[in-house]
Amino acid sequence: GTHNSFNQTQCESYTWNGTTYTSSGNYLYNYTNGNGCASTDTLHLIVNYGTHNSFNQTQCESYTWNGTTYTSSGNYLYNYTNGNGCASTDTLHLIVNNGTHNSFNQTQCESYTWNGTTYTSSGNYLYNYTNAAGCASTDTLHLIINNGTHNSFNQTQCESYTWNGTTYTSSGNYLYNYTNAAGCASTDTLHLIINIPSTSLTQVSICSNLIPYVWNGQNITTSGTYQFHLLSSTSCDSIATLVLNITQSPTAPNVNSPVAYCQFENATALTATANFPLLWYNQPMGGTGYAAPPIPSTSIFGVQHYYMSANNGQCESERVNITVKVSLKPNVGPDKTISLCFNDSVNFSGLLNTTDLFVSWTLSGNSIATPSMVHIPGAYQMIANTAAGCRDTVNVRVSIQPQIIANAGVDQSIESNQIFTLQATGGLYYEWSPVSLVSNPNIANPTILLNHDTIFVLTVTDNAGCKDTDTVKIKVLNGPEIYMPNAFTPDGDGLNETIKPICTGIVQLENFKIFERFGKQVFETNIITKGWDGVYKNAKQPIGNYVYIIKATNRLGIPIFKKGNIILIR
Repeated sequence: GTHNSFNQTQCESYTWNGTTYTSSGNYLYNYTNGNGCASTDTLHLIVNYGTHNSFNQTQCESYTWNGTTYTSSGNYLYNYTNGNGCASTDTLHLIVNNGTHNSFNQTQCESYTWNGTTYTSSGNYLYNYTNAAGCASTDTLHLIINNGTHNSFNQTQCESYTWNGTTYTSSGNYLYNYTNAAGCASTDTLHLIINIPSTSLTQVSICSNLIPYVWNGQNITTSGTYQFHLLSSTSCDSIATLVLNITQSPTAPNVNSPVAYCQFENATALTATANFPLLWYNQPMGGTGYAAPPIPSTSIFGVQHYYMSANNGQCESERVNITVKVSLKPNVGPDKTISLCFNDSVNFSGLLNTTDLFVSWTLSGNSIATPSMVHIPGAYQMIANTAAGCRDTVNVRVSIQPQIIANAGVDQSIESNQIFTLQATGGLYYEWSPVSLVSNPNIANPTILLNHDTIFVLTVTDNAGCKDTDTVKIKVLNGPEIYMPNAFTPDGDGLNETIKPICTGIVQLENFKIFERFGKQVFETNIITKGWDGVYKNAKQPIGNYVYIIKATNRLGIPIFKKGNIILIR
């Protein structure tokens, strides 16, 4: 018999040998084959199904599902092939709700409260909320706010004033309530001043030196009673009455003016003559008088004015002025102490402020001309007078500092690129130049390290600031070595007067000997800075050729021996 086996996968159903199968399983088909034998085939069937999902969805405004956006409610299908490769359909049951958008128009006086918020000005206002459908919503209020009218009036009247049908006779603040054109409650305020007409009586007693007496534009010169009709300060009609009494004033005092003083001079009390007691003032009009005559102040130069009058107990005379002129005391300057450097001088003419003054000088009490080149120590005095006769005196003490002499040391020959110490004397403060070539430019003995010839300038200063300068020439030679000149001229001209070895890097000179041409020794020393001046046993040696021998030790500890000839020239 035949026995076949088939594997089959289908969606939903499968028909085999006339039979339709809708579920997975193993199925048999019995038949007689071509050989007439009973046979059976076997079907191994897998049936897959399409997917059918259903969704319920409620949204506001719109909903996007599988790439499509829906804005209205409805049932929507989505067809696709599922993971088993079968045709599938999902169903969306959609409800779309929308937000609420209401608009309101409102007109109110002063303010309006909407949804819990109070508005006091016109405008368009929004209220955001979630409606019953759960959607974001916005209402709009178109609001017009009208305000009540509040006017304020200031009014001043005599006797009475009528306002909005009411007459008022006393001052005060009054209100008028009404509804304005916008339909809003309004209030106007009246600030009212009611003035009453008045009368006045003025009684005046004056002294004759004060006439005419001016009253309401009238010049009055005699005693009497006077009336004047006028508007008062409140613009109401008033009557003013003046009762005037005039008393005769004393005659003005006699004075001597001006009175002159120099600044800081002792002053005496001012004087004047009159038939009645005097009153003194510091101003020409007004103020309070005092009986004691003033003593002018001379501490400040300038013009002062004092005033006095005669007083008979009722009236005063006209005030009379006394002018006090205080002339400036010259201030040529304070006393001075001048310390001059040796051989310096000072010009007294520019030392003090003597412009436009008459000046005289003394030295220890003796008159001298105005000193312009002072170099003599002593006690000088100057008296300066102004054209007004005021003077100032100044004492000037002059001293001379001891001479200061800078000494930078003798000219030296030193070894190249070896530390050498300069030796200076003569001052309290030191300053070397060039600054960059010394270890410290402000000490007496700085060190140097050179590779070329250099001239150093030394400036020394004492405690008074006096200065002097000196130079020292430093010649730089290769070393350690001894260099010997071949001639010298001890002829008394100050140049090349001695001969000595020039030592660089030499720490010890054992001996330096000189022999004349016949072998007699004429000089010997072991001092490295000492030379021969051409004298032997107090006698000048003749010109000619001489022989020298030098034995020394250099800084490396190596002995040095030199021998050669020198020439003495006169």
